[in-house]
Amino acid sequence: MAYYCKMAGDLVDQVIKVNNEVITDAAGNEDHQKGIDFIKNLEGHDPAGTYLRASFGTIAGKHYEVDPITGDRTLSADQSKSFRKNCPSKGWTYDSGRDAFIAPKRFDSWVLDEETCIWEPPIPMPDDGKVYLWNEGIQNWEEQ
Repeated sequence: MAYYCKMAGDLVDQVIKVNNEVITDAAGNEDHQKGIDFIKNLEGHDPAGTYLRASFGTIAGKHYEVDPITGDRTLSADQSKSFRKNCPSKGWTYDSGRDAFIAPKRFDSWVLDEETCIWEPPIPMPDDGKVYLWNEGIQNWEEQ
Protein backbone atom coordinates (compact mmCIF):
# COMPACT_ATOMS: atom_id res chain seq x y z
CA MET A 1 0.00 0.00 0.00
CA ALA A 2 1.02 3.57 -0.64
CA TYR A 3 0.00 6.29 1.81
CA TYR A 4 -0.86 9.91 1.07
CA CYS A 5 -1.89 12.79 3.28
CA LYS A 6 -4.62 15.22 2.33
CA MET A 7 -3.36 18.53 3.68
CA ALA A 8 -5.24 21.50 5.12
CA GLY A 9 -2.49 24.09 5.03
CA ASP A 10 0.35 22.52 6.99
CA LEU A 11 -1.96 20.14 8.92
CA VAL A 12 -2.71 16.55 7.94
CA ASP A 13 -6.47 16.37 7.37
CA GLN A 14 -6.67 12.74 6.27
CA VAL A 15 -4.36 9.78 5.57
CA ILE A 16 -5.38 7.80 2.50
CA LYS A 17 -4.23 4.30 1.47
CA VAL A 18 -3.84 3.60 -2.23
CA ASN A 19 -3.35 0.14 -3.70
CA ASN A 20 0.13 -0.44 -5.14
CA GLU A 21 -1.34 -1.35 -8.54
CA VAL A 22 -2.45 2.28 -8.91
CA ILE A 23 1.09 3.66 -8.58
CA THR A 24 3.13 0.90 -10.26
CA ASP A 25 3.79 0.85 -14.00
CA ALA A 26 4.25 -2.28 -16.16
CA ALA A 27 8.00 -2.31 -15.44
CA GLY A 28 7.37 -2.32 -11.67
CA ASN A 29 8.41 1.29 -11.08
CA GLU A 30 6.47 3.40 -8.59
CA ASP A 31 5.05 6.73 -9.73
CA HIS A 32 3.60 8.51 -6.72
CA GLN A 33 2.16 11.32 -8.84
CA LYS A 34 -0.18 8.65 -10.23
CA GLY A 35 -1.35 8.00 -6.66
CA ILE A 36 -2.00 11.68 -6.06
CA ASP A 37 -3.84 12.01 -9.39
CA PHE A 38 -5.92 8.93 -8.50
CA ILE A 39 -6.97 10.47 -5.16
CA LYS A 40 -7.80 13.83 -6.73
CA ASN A 41 -10.21 12.04 -9.08
CA LEU A 42 -12.06 10.24 -6.28
CA GLU A 43 -15.48 11.56 -5.33
CA GLY A 44 -15.26 13.97 -2.41
CA HIS A 45 -11.62 14.91 -2.94
CA ASP A 46 -10.51 18.36 -4.03
CA PRO A 47 -8.72 18.16 -7.40
CA ALA A 48 -6.88 21.37 -6.46
CA GLY A 49 -5.99 20.06 -3.00
CA THR A 50 -2.52 19.31 -1.70
CA TYR A 51 -1.59 15.69 -1.12
CA LEU A 52 1.75 14.50 0.22
CA ARG A 53 3.20 11.00 0.18
CA ALA A 54 3.78 9.44 3.60
CA SER A 55 5.90 6.46 4.60
CA PHE A 56 4.01 3.84 6.63
CA GLY A 57 6.35 2.24 9.13
CA THR A 58 8.62 5.28 9.41
CA ILE A 59 9.25 6.38 12.98
CA ALA A 60 11.89 8.91 14.08
CA GLY A 61 13.58 8.82 10.69
CA LYS A 62 13.91 5.02 10.48
CA HIS A 63 11.77 2.59 8.51
CA TYR A 64 10.39 -0.53 10.18
CA GLU A 65 8.61 -3.57 8.79
CA VAL A 66 5.40 -4.02 10.78
CA ASP A 67 3.90 -7.46 11.38
CA PRO A 68 0.23 -7.10 10.30
CA ILE A 69 -0.97 -9.51 12.98
CA THR A 70 1.09 -8.67 16.07
CA GLY A 71 2.09 -5.10 15.23
CA ASP A 72 5.69 -5.95 16.12
CA ARG A 73 8.30 -3.79 14.41
CA THR A 74 11.63 -4.86 12.91
CA LEU A 75 14.14 -2.38 11.51
CA SER A 76 13.87 -2.57 7.73
CA ALA A 77 16.90 -3.55 5.68
CA ASP A 78 15.73 -1.04 3.05
CA GLN A 79 16.01 2.39 4.67
CA SER A 80 15.19 4.09 1.34
CA LYS A 81 11.55 3.57 2.42
CA SER A 82 12.11 6.06 5.24
CA PHE A 83 11.26 9.66 4.46
CA ARG A 84 9.54 12.63 6.06
CA LYS A 85 10.73 11.36 9.49
CA ASN A 86 7.37 9.93 10.68
CA CYS A 87 4.18 8.35 9.41
CA PRO A 88 1.52 10.87 10.42
CA SER A 89 -2.07 10.79 11.58
CA LYS A 90 -4.77 13.40 11.24
CA GLY A 91 -3.79 16.59 13.09
CA TRP A 92 -0.05 16.22 12.59
CA THR A 93 1.93 19.08 11.04
CA TYR A 94 4.04 18.94 7.91
CA ASP A 95 7.17 21.07 8.26
CA SER A 96 8.46 21.76 4.75
CA GLY A 97 11.79 23.13 6.00
CA ARG A 98 12.54 19.83 7.72
CA ASP A 99 10.55 17.78 5.15
CA ALA A 100 9.01 16.06 8.15
CA PHE A 101 5.67 15.14 9.68
CA ILE A 102 5.55 16.16 13.35
CA ALA A 103 3.01 15.04 15.96
CA PRO A 104 1.15 17.66 18.00
CA LYS A 105 3.14 18.79 21.02
CA ARG A 106 1.72 17.02 24.08
CA PHE A 107 3.43 19.00 26.84
CA ASP A 108 4.80 22.56 26.92
CA SER A 109 8.06 21.42 28.52
CA TRP A 110 8.94 18.90 25.80
CA VAL A 111 11.35 19.88 23.01
CA LEU A 112 11.58 18.73 19.42
CA ASP A 113 14.50 16.47 18.57
CA GLU A 114 15.69 18.00 15.28
CA GLU A 115 17.06 14.72 13.96
CA THR A 116 14.03 12.51 14.64
CA CYS A 117 11.27 15.17 14.73
CA ILE A 118 9.89 13.52 17.87
CA TRP A 119 8.93 15.50 20.98
CA GLU A 120 11.25 14.60 23.88
CA PRO A 121 10.74 15.18 27.61
CA PRO A 122 13.29 17.30 29.48
CA ILE A 123 14.01 14.28 31.70
CA PRO A 124 14.30 10.79 30.16
CA MET A 125 11.77 8.24 31.38
CA PRO A 126 13.29 5.78 33.87
CA ASP A 127 14.32 2.50 32.26
CA ASP A 128 13.59 0.13 35.13
CA GLY A 129 10.69 -1.87 33.68
CA LYS A 130 8.04 0.03 35.63
CA VAL A 131 5.18 2.01 34.08
CA TYR A 132 5.45 5.81 34.16
CA LEU A 133 3.37 8.74 32.97
CA TRP A 134 4.63 12.28 32.47
CA ASN A 135 3.30 14.83 34.98
CA GLU A 136 3.59 18.29 33.45
CA GLY A 137 2.78 19.97 36.79
CA ILE A 138 5.97 18.69 38.40
CA GLN A 139 7.78 18.17 35.08
CA ASN A 140 8.81 14.65 35.94
CA TRP A 141 7.77 11.03 35.54
CA GLU A 142 5.37 9.44 38.01
CA GLU A 143 5.26 5.70 38.58
CA GLN A 144 1.81 4.25 37.91
